[in-house]
Amino acid sequence: MKMKLQEKYMTLSYKERLLDQWQCLIQSNRLMSYINQFDGFLNRCGENESNVVFLSRFRSGLREDFRQELFVRDISTLEQAYQSV
Repeated sequence: MKMKLQEKYMTLSYKERLLDQWQCLIQSNRLMSYINQFDGFLNRCGENESNVVFLSRFRSGLREDFRQELFVRDISTLEQAYQSV
């Protein structure tokens, strides 16, 4: 039902703007704020992407020290990443 409503009422330009904002999302000082914003974009525009793409998007916006930690721990899912950082 959610997808049907989005198809009917969410304009393509609105979704494109959301995707652009999601692509530019970076972590500031507050990690929880970044995770909450990332989840918001994930819920609004991420229904057609794979888990690998979600994890890549998440990592790319993190500060370098957190990003390296995910690689060292060999994190392979978004849920693991949320718990690790």
